[in-house]
Amino acid sequence: MSQPNTLYAILGIEASSSAEDIEMAYLARLKEAQDAGTETSLLKIAYDNLRVPDLRAAYDRRLARERALQSRAIESVESKPGGRRYSLLFLMLLLAIGAAYWKKKPIENPSPPLSLAQENAMDSPAPDLPAPPSAEAEAPPAEIPAQNEPVALPSDIQAAQPKAETRTVTYSHPACKPGFDPQCLAWSVFMIRQRHKSGSGVLIAPDRILTNCHVLAGGATNGLIVIHKQTNTVARVEQYTRLADEDVCLLHAPGAGGDVIPWGASDNLGNGDTTYNLGHPGGSSDVIWSEAKFIARTERNGVPYLVTSNYCRPGSSGGPLLDGQGRLVGVVTAVQANRSQNDGAVRYGACFSITEATARKLMGRTFFPIALAPAQFN
Repeated sequence: MSQPNTLYAILGIEASSSAEDIEMAYLARLKEAQDAGTETSLLKIAYDNLRVPDLRAAYDRRLARERALQSRAIESVESKPGGRRYSLLFLMLLLAIGAAYWKKKPIENPSPPLSLAQENAMDSPAPDLPAPPSAEAEAPPAEIPAQNEPVALPSDIQAAQPKAETRTVTYSHPACKPGFDPQCLAWSVFMIRQRHKSGSGVLIAPDRILTNCHVLAGGATNGLIVIHKQTNTVARVEQYTRLADEDVCLLHAPGAGGDVIPWGASDNLGNGDTTYNLGHPGGSSDVIWSEAKFIARTERNGVPYLVTSNYCRPGSSGGPLLDGQGRLVGVVTAVQANRSQNDGAVRYGACFSITEATARKLMGRTFFPIALAPAQFN
């Protein structure tokens, strides 16, 4: 039988089922579904991930790792006299200890919370950004080579220089000023961290954080958390929802707060209009932001993107793109990358963001346990 609480169990098939079996099971279960909302959405998640060979292979590897870990835990107990009788009690004790540890666990970054201070040195060299803790890799925006870009971009696009926080303790929420106020808007920005990488996210509803799906890929069983760097508070991600074939996900993290970013309209952007972005490039503990210009609109695989000259680097993924009034008009997703033929060094250019209209489609969608998130995204 298929393992319970898996995508295979949702479709009622074995892990060894063929592609034809998956297709037939999905159509049959869909026809039998009584709930036009949650049940059919869950079936579609299972079908979308099992019908694609690469996604299915990654999911199977994750299941194999989980089974191996469970087997080792049980065998280590049952190898002792009387262990079989106490294995269940032992596992329950482990869960209790883990829960207690999480409640008492110190915050990953003990440095004081940070506030934003505007810097006028726009022409100064970009600062060296700190690497994430334990040499973990940050979640990079997908690199978009300039030569493959469907929109004609100037070859001399210069990304805006970053502006960072000063190390000033400020646990209290600052009073918000009209327009773009980085000190205030930073309270809507989160670092998203899992075991192997980190990225950025933005609060669009209480405890609801918008980000890119590639930021959380592989992190469903790696203790996916969100960190609010203004207060150094940590919240666990419990649920998620996503759009099919689009790199945008919405996370449910109880306790994340209610400092919701204001919505804007990307359709109102004109060439040369001022844009801002905020996030945690390079795994920086600071909220890094930049002021730049709107360049163009483009489309990749049927998904509309906004092209700007903002400062975008690995780790910026999932951070908000804002208009001149500090309203959400997009989600940073990718960056133009030019590789030198001489030394192989990467030079970054234009920043690409999914529009807020795409992100709005997630509002009101059914959430699912984060453990059901795919191990990778297209």
